Amino acid sequence: MRLLSACICLVAVLGVAACTPANRGGTEAAAAVHPAAATLGTILSIRTVTAPGGGSVLHAALLADTGDGTACPAGGGQPMMEFIVREDDGAVISIVQSNDLGFQPGDRVSIRRADRVRLARPG
Repeated sequence: MRLLSACICLVAVLGVAACTPANRGGTEAAAAVHPAAATLGTILSIRTVTAPGGGSVLHAALLADTGDGTACPAGGGQPMMEFIVREDDGAVISIVQSNDLGFQPGDRVSIRRADRVRLARPG
């Protein structure tokens, strides 16, 4: 009886596994085909983001999110900035990235949403 139960469970598991899609990397291919969603907004304010203690887990997480290991204020790269942006639909969002494009409060920006949210010049 136990053998029969084990066989039934095995058949059920294999049946479910057979129904799953074989290509799990399809999201990358779909992202390459479809451009990143973008909206427009206006920068309300900008401030430098400093990690408490000069090098905390928060700071490491911010650097990892940018994908730029040189974006450290002490390392001579661009410091990390927090941008408060009002989207055209009225939503207010916060985005942390370097200010290598020289944004100022009042600038119109394109908010690009792909694998992460980034500000860019409209265009």
